[in-house]
Amino acid sequence: MGASEPLVRFIREGLVDCVLISGQWTLLDQSALDELFPLALDRGVAVIAASAFNSGILADPDADPAFVNFKYRPPSDEVVARTRRIREVCASHGVPLKVAAVQFPLTHPAVATVLLGCRTPE
Repeated sequence: MGASEPLVRFIREGLVDCVLISGQWTLLDQSALDELFPLALDRGVAVIAASAFNSGILADPDADPAFVNFKYRPPSDEVVARTRRIREVCASHGVPLKVAAVQFPLTHPAVATVLLGCRTPE
């Protein structure tokens, strides 16, 4: 799901042993951190983190605009600027933005795996 609230309810009601959160635990959006992740850890529920590229922008903010989206919409200038700053920090450490985007979700112990959906093998 693209929203934490329903997943929190499912976990509280004991309905699941894993959940998939889309786009809410990324370099640009960490909203799953507040409620979903602590509850998942407490209840032993595994989290699958999806949309690590936030619909494309974290793959390359300067790519063809047809492929640069943030949460399935064209990104605001602020989001593009923020993504470029993140890319600069990554580059200063010798890490490509794409690599950081894929690895970041694994930094939280509630995350069991990262689900990738790439447009092309490249």
